Order: sequence, then structure tokens, then C-alpha cells
Amino acid sequence: MTGNSEKIKVLAIVNASFGYDGISNVATNYYLYQDKNAVEMDLLTINPINEALESEIKKNNNKVFVLPFRNSNPLKYVIALKKIIKENKYDIVYVHGNSATMAVELISAKLAGCKVRVAHSHNTQCNHMKINKLLMPFFSLLYTDCCACSPEAGKFLFGNRECYVVNNGIYVPKYEFSEEIRDKIRTQLGVENKFVIGHIGRFAYQKNQEFLINILKVVIEKGEDAVLLLVGEGETIEMVKSTAESLGVADRVIFFGTTDFVNEVVQAMDCFVFPSRFEGLGIVAIEAQASGLSCVASTEVPEKVKINDKTTFLSLESDVTVWASAVIERKTTASTRAALVSETKKNLEKAKFDIEKNCADMLDYYKKICEERK
Repeated sequence: MTGNSEKIKVLAIVNASFGYDGISNVATNYYLYQDKNAVEMDLLTINPINEALESEIKKNNNKVFVLPFRNSNPLKYVIALKKIIKENKYDIVYVHGNSATMAVELISAKLAGCKVRVAHSHNTQCNHMKINKLLMPFFSLLYTDCCACSPEAGKFLFGNRECYVVNNGIYVPKYEFSEEIRDKIRTQLGVENKFVIGHIGRFAYQKNQEFLINILKVVIEKGEDAVLLLVGEGETIEMVKSTAESLGVADRVIFFGTTDFVNEVVQAMDCFVFPSRFEGLGIVAIEAQASGLSCVASTEVPEKVKINDKTTFLSLESDVTVWASAVIERKTTASTRAALVSETKKNLEKAKFDIEKNCADMLDYYKKICEERK
């Protein structure tokens, strides 16, 4: 290894806005739960990260870099990133993204002389398919190794090239069901006796939150005293609010915003609904199930996320009444969730979604690819 011979030096880069989305969560978890005696990891983003994570990184004598001009001035970004990589002599530059635009980071790494350049695919589609197609030949020449959150996400960016599937693990004890926390959050929200339909995700076309409003309306028409709890922010939030107004259910929708305590908010829900139009994996569905919650997800979400038998997959072409009936059928109570927790915990370990074990596997992967590129 370069630098400290006892540690592998890694620069993890998130090339999209860092916040409360799946990519950010994965990058965060693979930092927090890694073996810090074996891996020295710095983080680079295009916008400031939350204070708690930044404090943790600096406490461990690691570095946080913010280069906010990636999209406005790519050349300046490439030059600045090359300088950072060269000065810090990283063994691995590891780029998290969902398209061939990761070529921007990878060219910086190549120019800086980094021998191990990893591209990690987090989705099965992206928002700029034309640019993705244009950059693909260039991108394919720049990464030395490839990872993906699922085989489907790997196929999207890397074709038939073999890639290492990295499970989007979670710290399982953090999500264990707590009736005390459930009661606290439900009281704060004023939904003590309501049927709480929940969703967590960035407000975007991909996540399809407007369909949740339609589901809520039908659930109410079927006689349920229901509310919809939406956790997240994003570009389509105003459209979703308008849909709620037009369907006459605005007073039944809670726009919670973002939070560092998803593990607590998910306790307040009675059913988690995930109608994504496309999805690389869907770590929030795994987090929901870890708390003993049932899920109703679209068939565009990989079946790999199914951890317990209380998860149902439906086509987005199915009528909204079918979705509403499934949501009602999957309604959980505090007692049924408590009973699910031990089974779910075992299943999470079997499915390899335990982040501590995932990080140990990732360390082995780091060692392997560094050895191969010597």
C-alpha cells in the first residue's frame, strides 16, 4: 500500500447531491462501520454533508472534501480532484453514482496515477440517458473495477462485465422495533389512532410519490382512518402537494421533511409503500422490514429486498384499488411487529444485509483489487 503500510487508503466520492438518499446512506454506512485499523477513508462530495457525519470523520483523523462546482465547471473540478488524489496518494478511488458521468471522477483518478479506480452503480436507470450513452465508451475504459448494489444495477452500467455486488447493509440493532419509540413519534405527529401509511424517499420521478396520494384516497374510501407519512425532500414535492389538494386528501398527508432519525420515524408507520418506477435496490425497504414493518413495493424494485413474508410486490400497471387493498391487508400492529423482529433479524443476516459483516467483506475486496493492480 502507499502511505501507511498497515492501512488501505480510500477516497470515497459521491458524485450527486449528498443528503438522505440511498447512495449517501450507503457511502455513510460503509464509512461508519468499517475497520478503521485497516482502512483509512476520506470522503469527497459536491455539497456539504451533515454535521454529525463530518464530526465523526474528523474525529477519526480522516478528511472531508467539498467541491461544489462539478456541474458548473467540470474542468475546474477535474483539476482540483486530481490534485487531491495525487497529494493524498490513495490506493483506491471509489466513485458512487448511477451513470457514466462517473467518468469525470475516474479521469481525475487516472491522471493522478491512482491504479485502482472503482465505479459503483446504484441504479437501473438514470435521469440523463443521452449523456450516459455518449460517455459510456469513455467511462468503460476508465474504471479498473466495478461494483453494484444489485445484479440489475450492474447490468445497467457494466453490461456483461463481472462486477462485485455490494449489499446495502444496515446496522440491524438500530432498527429493532420499539413500542416506546413508536408511541412517542405517533404522539408527536398526532396520529395515535390512525392507520399510518409510510414512505421514505427523495421526491423525484423515480420514487413516484404522486401514486401514493392516489392509494391513500382509495384506502380512505374503503373506510380506513388513514394518513400518509412522507419522509424526504426533492424536486417533485410541490407537484405531490398539488395532487393531494386536487384529490381532497391534503389534510391526511404529512410532509415530514428529512431526518437523521429514519430508524425512529419508521417505527410510527403501519405499512411501508414503495411504488418506485425504477430502483437499483431500495435500502429504505430493508430498513422498514428490519423494524418489523410490512411492505408493498412495485415489481420495479429488485426482489432481493424481500426480507420477510409480509412484503408484497405489485405491478405499477395494476389498478390503484389493487394497491389499496394490498396496503390494507399488510397493515401491522405493535404486537405483530414485535413478533416479526427476531425472524427478520435472522433473515437479514442470511440475506447479507448486516453492515458489520458487509464491511468485513468489503475489506477483503479492497485487499484483493489492490493486490491485483500492483
